[in-house]
Amino acid sequence: MHDIQLNTATSIMVRLTDAIDHVTGKTGLTLTVAVSKNGGGFVAISPVVTERGLGWYNIDLAASVCDTLGELVVMAQALGADPGINCLYVVEYLSASISEVSICNMALARCGVTLFIESVGEASQQASVCNLFYVPVRDRVLQAWPWPFARRYALLQELGSPPSCWRYRYHYPSDCLKVRRLVPDGERGQGAGAPVPFEIGEAEASAARAILTDLEMAEAEYTARIADVALFPESFTSALAWALAAEIAIPLTTDMNRAQLAQRMYAQAMLEAGADALNEERSGDGPESDFIRARR
Repeated sequence: MHDIQLNTATSIMVRLTDAIDHVTGKTGLTLTVAVSKNGGGFVAISPVVTERGLGWYNIDLAASVCDTLGELVVMAQALGADPGINCLYVVEYLSASISEVSICNMALARCGVTLFIESVGEASQQASVCNLFYVPVRDRVLQAWPWPFARRYALLQELGSPPSCWRYRYHYPSDCLKVRRLVPDGERGQGAGAPVPFEIGEAEASAARAILTDLEMAEAEYTARIADVALFPESFTSALAWALAAEIAIPLTTDMNRAQLAQRMYAQAMLEAGADALNEERSGDGPESDFIRARR
């Protein structure tokens, strides 16, 4: 669930899957869309719907649909498909800026804690727990998808003395969370091509990580550790807040049900954020996206 602003048009994504296997995304559908406000009955609407591929559909909600504060559930249906549902929350004003503190407060609210924090360094139980989990959870969510905003490239520095099963040992980039692929130097924009085999090992003289491969003059495409929240897309921020809520719910509330709900909502938020990443990838004519390859 993510926030949208009162009386403001917005666009959302839903995914419809095959009604038989409940996994395969259904394409070429004609959708029937209805909304429910604050638990009321569903009312049919006629929004503009745009197919995005892999079973994902973009739905443009008019401002008149977002005219009531509170929960707004959008349900899309089509013949031969499971319903696609997106749960939203209509608020009077959206926060103008995002910070680590605001992400922590979103997580606190989502696991039922109403005592918010003003700083992650303050002397409160909420701040201590958020501070304990924030960085590892952020890095885990960054690793979970090949996010375009976190994508980096680096021409790898050779370390020498590779093990006998590989020809080259390269330095692991210091800001790298996950290596996505290796490409020959200068060929990053020429499509995915055949995957280059590699594995993560150790540098010979230290416990630092190294990249082992047979590729000469290798360039790595990787997901970087991003600490600047200003770079986070809205959908990524929402997924991160749900992931954090799933971790802090038990320490702060001892309520397993809240933790499990947050984990389910995180999974849903990741699907939506991944779809947003896919749309961003398709905005240009570059190589096939990692998001597409990751879903195969």
